[in-house]
Amino acid sequence: MLAQEKPCGVLWGKKQAERLMSRQVCGLIDAVVIDLDNNRDKVRAIMDVTRQVKLGRNFLIFPEGGYTDNKNELQEFQAGCFSCSLQTKTPIVPIALFDSYKSMNSNTFERVDTQVHFLKPILYSEYGELKKKEVAELVKSRIEERMAQIKAGKINESYELIG
Repeated sequence: MLAQEKPCGVLWGKKQAERLMSRQVCGLIDAVVIDLDNNRDKVRAIMDVTRQVKLGRNFLIFPEGGYTDNKNELQEFQAGCFSCSLQTKTPIVPIALFDSYKSMNSNTFERVDTQVHFLKPILYSEYGELKKKEVAELVKSRIEERMAQIKAGKINESYELIG
């Protein structure tokens, strides 16, 4: 979030948002909290994000739908979170997070270096004709490609802006 030029919102899973530190951050950034176990709440949250994006606010959305001890392996992307991009016709900026699971799944105050890579934006002209699931696959493939480069030692700079 600190690498963004202007403040942005976050679509945050309810379970994560209820953690002590997360709860405080959610309040400060006016996050949209989504209950992934409630279909009605999913629709409400995506509609809220869509409304705010139409008003010019940027959002961080974690399409995996949660935080796990994933060892830098992407999980299945929830296609529904791409509805707001399709409706607002805004660019999608894939972000590859490397080693973020270490800080999210530990009970220590040890320093953890997490790499954040902003990839080339995907414009509406590139994804506008795709279905939500296809958009999810496109975004995931771009992030997987970058993760493979990081794991191979070809890239190791944090906050790298490509494009």
